[in-house]
Amino acid sequence: MLPSARFFLCALCRKQVVVCRSCDHGQRYCTQACSRQRRGERQREAKARYANTRAGRHNNAERQRRYRARLLDHNPGNSKIVTDQGSAPNGPIDNLVLVHLGTNDEPVKHQPTEMRCYLCRQYCDPLLRSDFLPFTQRHQRYSTTQHDTIP
Repeated sequence: MLPSARFFLCALCRKQVVVCRSCDHGQRYCTQACSRQRRGERQREAKARYANTRAGRHNNAERQRRYRARLLDHNPGNSKIVTDQGSAPNGPIDNLVLVHLGTNDEPVKHQPTEMRCYLCRQYCDPLLRSDFLPFTQRHQRYSTTQHDTIP
């Protein structure tokens, strides 16, 4: 009997993912790369929200005062110090990379009932869940004790 599986869309890249019961830990992302990217985005959003508060503006002003004081200590004759960066040098206008596909490419044939776990590549039941398993079913293997298995 094939294990049950859950189908979901990655919360970042919207990739369709099938995860078997043993690999299902309530993931929302297809890979750790997507998870790390989303975490970075959330942290930047939190930093921006903090920077817009009164305390954030005061801390930023104090940090800039300390930065300018350090620069004046290293360059006593330079009283005009700016922290802006210059413009980027003129680069290529278009970074498009063209990929040519050969004419001998054949489509890959898949059976419609063949489902595999995205993580462990194990075959799964083609009837997929779209929701999480209840806690008791997720941890069923840990709920039995040694005394329960004795006849």
